[in-house]
Amino acid sequence: AEGFAGLAENERFIKKNNFDSSKLVKGAIYVHAGFTVKDELLVKARELSDKYNALLAIHTEEGLVDVYHSIERYGVRPVERLYRAGFLGPRTHLVHAVHTTDEELELIKKTGSHVAHNPTSNMLNAVGVARVPDMLKLGINVGLGNDGYVFDHFEVMRVAFLVHKVWRRDPRVMSPLQVFEMATVNVAKMFHLNDQLGSIEPGKRADLVVLKPRTPNTPVNSQTIYAHLVNTFSSRDVDTVIVDGKFVLRNNKLVNIDEEKTVDYVHGVVERFWDNLISKGSPQINYVKD
Repeated sequence: AEGFAGLAENERFIKKNNFDSSKLVKGAIYVHAGFTVKDELLVKARELSDKYNALLAIHTEEGLVDVYHSIERYGVRPVERLYRAGFLGPRTHLVHAVHTTDEELELIKKTGSHVAHNPTSNMLNAVGVARVPDMLKLGINVGLGNDGYVFDHFEVMRVAFLVHKVWRRDPRVMSPLQVFEMATVNVAKMFHLNDQLGSIEPGKRADLVVLKPRTPNTPVNSQTIYAHLVNTFSSRDVDTVIVDGKFVLRNNKLVNIDEEKTVDYVHGVVERFWDNLISKGSPQINYVKD
């Protein structure tokens, strides 16, 4: 019941926001994971995605529990189950996809589904390392995310750059350019916004980040810039942020909001949310305790 109530809220938000070109925040249909939802919910989510041309996402094979549950309950691995349910497709994001087989990667490629790679989260939960180099070779679009752990995207890029090298014991795996593309143009493709965002080109929206590196160790030029973006620079070097042509950060200061008041407000909202979560009953309490 909670799952279908969540889909109803998705639909309400999508109808309110997705067809207003002036709104930058859009709705999508994100269900949790294969081991927490039944096929009926997957089918309904797909129907809503088709109805509103909305994005779909699900945590897939983050850990082996998802694989074991799918085989035991449905007789197939998670990606094949999603394929049979009609859940895969060009609007679908598979979050993590750590334990995919060759056959599952072929299904992802065949359907044009996307993969959200979250290396910092995967390291935190010790679930393994996704086969991103193999995915990229197959032509699967892989975008870089965090799944709620480490919001400094420079750090996330650095982890993505390094973890596959040590996992494969091969320093040639994952170039700086590949990692930077995963953080920019590939994400724009995932959200079907690559005609508007992801790169600096005539006709695209002016979403820009200006860096002022404090202490570059080696020369910064066209041959070294991607390596610096992945290896050297950090969020501390961000001086200016422009969203859709409008300044939101200038000289390292927010220009449209009172930062102190905003932080206080957000903390209050989080505290109320947390208190409400705990007071709803034992399942939520057990989840928090675990």
